[in-house]
Amino acid sequence: MADILNPAFSPRSIWTLSELRDRVRGKLGLRNAAFLTDDDVSDYLNEAQVEIARTWKWFRQTLTTGTIAGQAEYNLPQPAAARCLSIEEIYHNSLPLAFARPETVAAWEWNWRFQSGLPWAWLVRGDHAYRLYPTPDATAGTAILLVYASLPPEVTATEDKFYVPHGWDTALIHYGCWQGSIKDAHGEGARRVDLFERLWLRDLKAIGDDVHDAAEPHVAAFGADNLRASTTRPGVYVPYFTNIGPPV
Repeated sequence: MADILNPAFSPRSIWTLSELRDRVRGKLGLRNAAFLTDDDVSDYLNEAQVEIARTWKWFRQTLTTGTIAGQAEYNLPQPAAARCLSIEEIYHNSLPLAFARPETVAAWEWNWRFQSGLPWAWLVRGDHAYRLYPTPDATAGTAILLVYASLPPEVTATEDKFYVPHGWDTALIHYGCWQGSIKDAHGEGARRVDLFERLWLRDLKAIGDDVHDAAEPHVAAFGADNLRASTTRPGVYVPYFTNIGPPV
């Protein structure tokens, strides 16, 4: 059975759902307004969490799963707590698979869809599945490790905290205030809609800058050490089916 690893070190908000709801209501001056319910504000805060993850793909998960002999295509990870946005890496028996496009694989082997053996590449099939190439010729329950960006779990418990990059709880608040102002657009909220929209969009852009600054650099390395078959180096992978060796 597939195993989702939701890392305990995932950044969480410093404030709970209950505390964030109170801050949104306080900034809007609507702590006692019956028309803006707790469910409304909770939805806004979760929407903000989703938008941050979808825009910057910062929330990453790993999944161990398997292969089935004769089956080339597999669904993208879609558990409720970690729905896949995009795959970053796939490993087969601890070896990284090369990412390829159908037209590229077709240039290597015209009959590629009917080839079977030990997978060394993967392809994306629209936004619903990934394909291994060649088609696995063996069933192995935990042969595949997926690294992918996902949507964070929805936060529903009042004392639970949100999944958000460190230091950006205020972005959740600004989004909640923006949506709350839209709901109150026939009252005082009409004057606050533009303000909180600008604050939210400013935060969203700044979060991207922070995420990129904190990300590990992707280095392309070349040289004798990177020409050995079955060897991985940052940015370079020589499939183990080749007979390429290091220069003498």
